[in-house]
Amino acid sequence: MSEPADPLRPRFHFTAPSGWINDPLGVTWRPDEARYEVFYQFNPEAPVWAPECRWGQASSPDLVHWADPRTALEPAAEETGCWSGAVVVDEDRPVIVYTSVLADAPGQGRVALAHGDAEWSRWTPDAAGPVLPAPAPEMGLAHVRDPFVWRAGEEWRMLLGAGSIDGRPSVLQFTSPDLRSWRPDGVLVTGDRDGPGGTVWECPQLFALDDAWVLIVSVWDEEPRDVACAVGDYDGSRFTPRAWQPLAGFPVYATTAFADAAGRRCALSWLQEGGPAGGTGPARSPCHGCWAGTATA
Repeated sequence: MSEPADPLRPRFHFTAPSGWINDPLGVTWRPDEARYEVFYQFNPEAPVWAPECRWGQASSPDLVHWADPRTALEPAAEETGCWSGAVVVDEDRPVIVYTSVLADAPGQGRVALAHGDAEWSRWTPDAAGPVLPAPAPEMGLAHVRDPFVWRAGEEWRMLLGAGSIDGRPSVLQFTSPDLRSWRPDGVLVTGDRDGPGGTVWECPQLFALDDAWVLIVSVWDEEPRDVACAVGDYDGSRFTPRAWQPLAGFPVYATTAFADAAGRRCALSWLQEGGPAGGTGPARSPCHGCWAGTATA
């Protein structure tokens, strides 16, 4: 790996050319191209978070050497920001499933789609608009965001991180035959006295591992706190944790799970670095990066 132009940049963590990055998203191994596509929340305008986040994208053969960082998805005219979500492949074409937010209700995320071309280089927002609206007031939810989507037989399943107006975190599940029409399945799991706490569980991730299922949540409580996980049982609509445990402590956050080129379960996380934001110019402005590792349970 070549010496970075800026000696303050991490050599083995991905950083964007300028601005701010946070949650890594939709990590996908493409065997046809022998490379990973990696997405991330991105504000190229300044080294600080802003509601107008978009999706960045980069490629890597090995999760160490990164190339072609670029903007994949920007907010549409009626959107304030394109926040976190997932990437799936439907009929051989990639689809971004993301949180569409509006300035007057940033906590009430809507779910929207953007369709990619065969080269994964151009992304077109779905002309029909969001496929799942913001939650109805009677649901009592203060926060809903971060769709995680996977194929389960003939249907799609989606998790959404949530937090109620009385400060109780949860994960919601929905089912769809086509990524467009979503049926609510109810609450996958909710916080209790034995859980990891927090007021919102962000970036939920659920996957099978050996003879069990693993749920990962990023614990938010007025600000990012830590990442927790539970090994448990999943019946298709409800997750029952056997025990909760820390996956990673602060400053690691927004962990996303994926399968690597060998089919192993791995994870990529946002690593928040200390020190002043910005440095002396665009070359030093990214003081946030990601790290990769093996998911453990």
